[in-house]
Amino acid sequence: MKKIITGCLVLSLMSMSNTTLAKGIDNDQIGLMNVSSQPIVKKTNYQNNKIKEVSISSAEITDVEGHWAENNILKAVEDGYVAGYQDGTFRPDSEITRAEFAALVSRVSKLKTNQSPVGFIDSGHWASGSVYRLVNSGIIDESDYGNEFGFNEILTRWEMTKWLVNGLIQSNPSFRFAYHDTQHTILPFAEFYNEGFNEEEVPYLAIAKGTGLISGFPDGSAGLDRTTTRAEVVTILYRYLEQEGSFASNYIVLNELREVGLTGTNFDSIGVLGYDTQTTELKEVIGKKIVSRENLITATIHNYIFVKYENGIATGIYDPMFVDLQKETNSNYTGIVAYVDLSYEVSRDISSSLTLSNYLPYIYGGWLGTKPDNFNLSTVTSEDYLKAGKVHRVWTNFSISDFSNEIITEDGTRVAFGPEN
Repeated sequence: MKKIITGCLVLSLMSMSNTTLAKGIDNDQIGLMNVSSQPIVKKTNYQNNKIKEVSISSAEITDVEGHWAENNILKAVEDGYVAGYQDGTFRPDSEITRAEFAALVSRVSKLKTNQSPVGFIDSGHWASGSVYRLVNSGIIDESDYGNEFGFNEILTRWEMTKWLVNGLIQSNPSFRFAYHDTQHTILPFAEFYNEGFNEEEVPYLAIAKGTGLISGFPDGSAGLDRTTTRAEVVTILYRYLEQEGSFASNYIVLNELREVGLTGTNFDSIGVLGYDTQTTELKEVIGKKIVSRENLITATIHNYIFVKYENGIATGIYDPMFVDLQKETNSNYTGIVAYVDLSYEVSRDISSSLTLSNYLPYIYGGWLGTKPDNFNLSTVTSEDYLKAGKVHRVWTNFSISDFSNEIITEDGTRVAFGPEN
């Protein structure tokens, strides 16, 4: 599939309210979270399908104290969603299989479904019923797995992400609109500007990131090819329970990703900028040809991203892309910085990047001296970027101070903007 080469999954704890589930009887009780040995399950009572397994209590779990997911693990054990093991352990960092995760999601999802068999030739597994229900509800895409589901394969983070986002899409039509809106957004994950994500992954990741289902690893990556653990799926379970059936517009970060996907800028989402009343909007100049005076430089803006600073600290969903705290100065700057993704070509060799700034005001500012290395953003770093005969694509930045920020395209489209009072 075509790769998109453009543009931390540490799962933070969240306290979620209890959710009462109403579905049919779940026959797939025995395999849940059974990574390496049989959990204690004495008897099961299916009341409102909220599993009340009589197993070891949370007080008997011996290996989660101090773990980042301790609270969610103990809650999940008490709620009956998961069980411990005979030796009193939970094994939070053990991997989880497709079958185990399917059983867990099947139990907690409130989507209408049925247990009609699907076409996997390896059916007959203890979790077949759960997988059937997830396929029939639209959470699992049967075509992703061909003829064999691979029940005992270790679940990847991509699978976890796709299943749960599919659940959100099925639970409320607004997420289907969000899916379409984010197909061309910029994702603030390190892979986006390195090996890239394929086209299918981008909107799924945007919804997962935008709703808070996932965040990212400390290195800025999404880690879709990594496996998942019992602790992670327990934590994400409670997030999903809170979000299933909600409206996509409830999520501020997702709204920003949607705006960027549709317009190439987060101008409205940043919330502190305004336009000169005599001009158009910034999105109207993105993608249009811009020609400098003397025809020295021809440029096109692809994305125009704003980041807010407070006392030298960048905030917002996109700040990890542009600011490496280890490189950041001790500036106390408070204001707005624009980060611009543009292509340009010079008609003759130029001697300095200052020429770019002089001829492309409010489009080119300077090289990204504080950019994180792991995001691999291209910026003007050598004389090669000053040579004629080649189209260069780079990121640049500058501060937004007043309403003098004016851009005029070759066809006369004009925009002027600045901070609102």
